[in-house]
Amino acid sequence: DDFLAALHEFLPDVIISDYRLPTFDGMQALELANEHAPLIPFIIATGSMNEETAVECMKAGADDYVLKDHIVRIGPALGVALARKKALQEKIVTEHRLASSERKYRALFEKINDAIFILEGFVIVDCNPTAERLFGCPREALIGRSPFDVSPVLQADGSSSREEAIR
Repeated sequence: DDFLAALHEFLPDVIISDYRLPTFDGMQALELANEHAPLIPFIIATGSMNEETAVECMKAGADDYVLKDHIVRIGPALGVALARKKALQEKIVTEHRLASSERKYRALFEKINDAIFILEGFVIVDCNPTAERLFGCPREALIGRSPFDVSPVLQADGSSSREEAIR
């Protein structure tokens, strides 16, 4: 309970936990941190650790482990863990911005009163509902076709639709 309270009240930048504690161990702390504060880097420090225990810690989500005999590694381990945290936070922000942008684009694409075709070369790969309505056919009938297939041969001024489009 004290550990969870500290996580929420103190909001640490990183957690360093001993692998073995009298009433609470590093693996329990790691499990709770992963559940309640997954973005906080977690480093396990121990007096002795065999390879199996180290692998177990890393599989459980520890960012690193440091042997107390090699405590000088704590600085570089902190640097790497904090850099990972920053990169993860930037990725999350970028994904939120991308999702927001996609929602705005989709709303505009779906609601605008102009026909919109998305082309790959001269092939329609998507269109909006206004295009369906203006061209009088469902999206599925437009996809895979060329805009020239659904446009008049001549424009109202007598010019060639194909020549106007290519220009």
